[in-house]
Amino acid sequence: MKSIFTFLLALVSVSIYSQDSALKERIAMLAKGVYSDVEVYPKAVALRETMNGSTYETAKVEAVLGKITMRDNDMVKAYLHFSEALELLYNADTLDHYLEYAITNNMAKINFDVARYAASAELYGKAAEAAKRYVRFEPEAAAEYKETFLPNKMTFYQGNALYDAGLIVEAQQVYQSIDESLQGSIEEVKDINTYALLRNEYGLNAKAIGNFVNSLYYFKAITSNNRVSDFYKGPAYHNMALVHKDMGNYDTALLLFDKAIAVKGNTTKRQLYISLMDKGELLIDMGNYNQAAAVLTAAMAVGVDPANDPILINAYYLAERANKFVNIAASEQYGEQYRKLTKEHLQNQNELRKIENQRVFDLSFSEARHKKRISDLEEKILIQNFLLVARWVAVASFLVYLVTAFFKRRTEGKRQNDAKRIAEE
Repeated sequence: MKSIFTFLLALVSVSIYSQDSALKERIAMLAKGVYSDVEVYPKAVALRETMNGSTYETAKVEAVLGKITMRDNDMVKAYLHFSEALELLYNADTLDHYLEYAITNNMAKINFDVARYAASAELYGKAAEAAKRYVRFEPEAAAEYKETFLPNKMTFYQGNALYDAGLIVEAQQVYQSIDESLQGSIEEVKDINTYALLRNEYGLNAKAIGNFVNSLYYFKAITSNNRVSDFYKGPAYHNMALVHKDMGNYDTALLLFDKAIAVKGNTTKRQLYISLMDKGELLIDMGNYNQAAAVLTAAMAVGVDPANDPILINAYYLAERANKFVNIAASEQYGEQYRKLTKEHLQNQNELRKIENQRVFDLSFSEARHKKRISDLEEKILIQNFLLVARWVAVASFLVYLVTAFFKRRTEGKRQNDAKRIAEE
């Protein structure tokens, strides 16, 4: 009877394991299809509707849904999915530090792009903490995927959001904490990417207060360094152009904008869009309206959706200005589009504010529970480390005892032999 029960239990376990493996494989396939499968969203929704078990696996599906809707530039829907994913993850029995980082990072990005900087800074802080735990508890995975320095990157973005929120002192404290962790000369710095990000930010901060000499110094620290990739040099050339524009050196600024645009491996399409847009604005200031209109048209053809991003939306306002002297009909069209996008952006800002306020309220209990589980994990690891050290101390003490006893017995034996020999003499 016992053997039959054991067999049935093993059969059920194998069945559950097979179902879990199949579910994980389906979720992994959905994640891979975010940027390649046009039908991935309905597939993910259909899978989520069949799930009534693991909150952890459901959290992963919600995160995939968030990424899909973020890809489609539906930021309100994306934020709802990520919020749901975070709540499910906080309530799950599984601690997944990387998933927590990925969710909070995307939520922070959405807030930053719609100019909700304080909320973005808070979420980047959460992403940084999750990234630190990921690197600490899964160092091999972090090293394999070249993510060892994720905490630095998230902390930098937290400082960036704080600065844009007007919290200058807090931002500078964050930047300084990262810089101190980098240590060493430029040749010794391992996290060269964060080093470049920080120099870029320092340059922008110096530019903001009119210290153009220091500003250019920081940007040149990026462009002149062979260890820094073109991924970071493009924005540095762009920012140098902005400095020379403020100094009235328009010709030099144009050359630097062209250098930023031409850099191989320029950061992203968004950065290329901005470089073209800012070059177009400079051409307007120089009175070259035909060239400005052409450059701004090229920016809009890059393939970036400007909706929900107030920086990118500005290209339509500039196109309206440039075309007033070139094509009145096009100018009016760009003006209408600018006002439409601005209105939608403000509406999305309000929607996200409501969702974020609700998220903070809804997650307060779940997050407290989640932090308690992390604290328990930290305590467990501390106890394990203590026991490990205690065991080795006990082993070492025992070895010392054995060695001491051996030499003591040897010495005592020699003394007795010497005494016996003297007595015999």
